[in-house]
Amino acid sequence: MVAGVSRRSRASGGKLRMDHAVLKGWRRTLEEMCELPEVSSVIPGRIDGHRVSGGDRLEYRRRTDAGVELRLVAEGTFQEVFVNARGTIEGLERALGRYFA
Repeated sequence: MVAGVSRRSRASGGKLRMDHAVLKGWRRTLEEMCELPEVSSVIPGRIDGHRVSGGDRLEYRRRTDAGVELRLVAEGTFQEVFVNARGTIEGLERALGRYFA
């Protein structure tokens, strides 16, 4: 690594941290989440190759100390995504509610 240069890539105004690839078809949704003022950052985790039944979807998993954990499901695999709140977690949950309606 070159001094002063991070291996982490950031997109969507610095809010989307791209340490890992994003499941096919979900990047635009994560970029949209980054546009919400209640979102501080969106951090996709590793893609898990375990098979998951059902179609493509976004699931609310749980609250974390800094925000919420979501799960992307696509083509039978899944990926955890951590969304950190700029303000309260309740405000973040309300803002993200449109993705679960």
